[in-house]
Amino acid sequence: MVDKQLVSFIKNQLKAGYDAMTIRDYLLNRHYKEKDINVAMDYLFSSEFKEHNSKKLKSIVIISLIIVILIFVSLMYSIVFHLKALNKLEYLSLTEESISLEQEDLSYLVCADFFDDEKFSCYEHLFNNDFSCREVLLEDEQDFCYKANDIYVLSGLNA
Repeated sequence: MVDKQLVSFIKNQLKAGYDAMTIRDYLLNRHYKEKDINVAMDYLFSSEFKEHNSKKLKSIVIISLIIVILIFVSLMYSIVFHLKALNKLEYLSLTEESISLEQEDLSYLVCADFFDDEKFSCYEHLFNNDFSCREVLLEDEQDFCYKANDIYVLSGLNA
């Protein structure tokens, strides 16, 4: 049977900085039985060793779990990020297709945002691609288109 008071005393002395041999000699000089000292030391060191290893094992498990969680979160973020990028690329390709399909009908709307010389250059580009002012639905914009077309034809830019 282990003497709990003796174990407590040895533990406190170890925490105070005394080594096991000094504590053993002290206890032998105080007439403790060598067998009781050995049993107390064995109990203390084996339980402290188990406790220390248990704490170490818990720390390793916790750190491992944190690392696994971080890796999992990183992978999920990476997957989601790549899926979003793929969706954007798919959207852009669909948008390019729809723009190219509707370009003939709506291309003049791009020119409507410009003023004077820039607007003329924009229509000039459209005229180079066989654009007709009849496609322009806005009355004011259609008037500008016809004027720009006249200048385009008269200046010989269509040659």
